[in-house]
Amino acid sequence: SDNYISPLPYSILLKVKNRDSYNKIHKDLYKAGFTINLHKTKYLHPYKYYQSTDIRKFHSIELKRILSEYYKDSCEFLLENIISRPPKHDINNTIYDPLFLDHQWYLDNINARVKYDTKWYYASGSSQINIAILDQGCDLRHQDLSYYNKGYNCYYSRDNGACHPNHIHGTACAGIAAAIANGKGITGVANNCNIIPINLTPWSDANIAIGINWAAYNGAHVINLSFGVYGISECIGISGWNFQLIDSAIDNASKKSVLVASAGNDNSAYYNCYPARHSKVICVGASDRINNRQSRLSNNPYKFGSNFGYLEHNKIPSGISVVAPGIDIATTDNWGTNGENDGSIAKIGDPQGNYIYHFRGTSASAPQVSGLAALILSRNPNLSPDEVRYLIENNATTSQYYPNFKRKHGFWNQNTGYGVINVLKTLSKVNQV
Repeated sequence: SDNYISPLPYSILLKVKNRDSYNKIHKDLYKAGFTINLHKTKYLHPYKYYQSTDIRKFHSIELKRILSEYYKDSCEFLLENIISRPPKHDINNTIYDPLFLDHQWYLDNINARVKYDTKWYYASGSSQINIAILDQGCDLRHQDLSYYNKGYNCYYSRDNGACHPNHIHGTACAGIAAAIANGKGITGVANNCNIIPINLTPWSDANIAIGINWAAYNGAHVINLSFGVYGISECIGISGWNFQLIDSAIDNASKKSVLVASAGNDNSAYYNCYPARHSKVICVGASDRINNRQSRLSNNPYKFGSNFGYLEHNKIPSGISVVAPGIDIATTDNWGTNGENDGSIAKIGDPQGNYIYHFRGTSASAPQVSGLAALILSRNPNLSPDEVRYLIENNATTSQYYPNFKRKHGFWNQNTGYGVINVLKTLSKVNQV
């Protein structure tokens, strides 16, 4: 089933517990036709990435079984697990609305803009702050997106985070987070900040770990993760990644970067997707037009519900951190006819179809929070990831619809966490931390 992940036959990951035995293990892997990929290993600490030069010699599953038994006291071996389709896509293919500033209604809900007389005023980001979009890559040609660098392709180990022409998910997330305020198209939450595009396809756990580490090492102040899977035993949706492998990357990156991830769209009261459930990641749920949790009972045609799980990860309590709007979000599409909107229906301000108008799900919510994190760092780049998180959570607009109780950073409830993010209020408190 394409709902589950399968191990790749040509790669194996090694974690050495006893350095004295490494040379022998390395030679055994070489004899089996597996050589070390130094470029991928660089971004997978503490694991080393080996790949086969000829899988007719040894399949990785069989090799792992043999080596794990022989070196059980000195090494740990992992398989690289891959899914056959992206974890979540939150795009509607048929409904389009005219593009105009007033249709970015979600900016009002998160208090990201104010109107004086006939003009709208936004908080602007700094071009010195970068948001990494870990996804399918982004359209590097889009007029509304500014890139810090060309990004990275985790599978090919190349400095190019461009997307496939028909893969728009990363481009859409990038626009929500940081589309330029240039009088064209839309305005992102952290307009004028730069994007670092990282292409994770095919979606393996090793690629996720590599992408997170690469982003942290290459200028990302904020890392957006609009995807997620479940544990195998949870029986909800796509599952099978080795969380332990990705945990190491998160632990490393969170020392210098703010990590933000989407909770998932399966209406689960028990589980949030991984990596959002990790305690060092800001877990973002989706809100509806009246700032309640987006549920399957909400007034929307899409029938998805934002997860609001609470179960532990690594014995640390999990749960929603904050929420942001997750339906009918206008954002950037791949440029020209390659995207979701092929321009067949002319739009006011968008005759070529370079934008979409009904992006949805927690995939759309997370980049709004990533944008807020970038705005905070634009005002004080010396803040730690924990301080940025405190500001976001402490200044969110607490829901009055659900029972709240006191938590570390304010009043919290299971459905919406600390509440809907409040951009202008949060920015007003940056200098108080």
